Amino acid sequence: MGKEIKNFLGYFMDIPYDLTMSGLLKEQNKILILKRYPNSKINSLYSELVGLR
Repeated sequence: MGKEIKNFLGYFMDIPYDLTMSGLLKEQNKILILKRYPNSKINSLYSELVGLR
């Protein structure tokens, strides 16, 4: 899963984030990303990675 997270984070280099060892983003940045990319494949991948679905 590490490779997927690394590739995934490449999409968000312009968004400040604090990456934990488990690869999850802080709660406020989850909300920011979901608002910024509401209907994208990135959001779908993000939701799967952080378990929002």
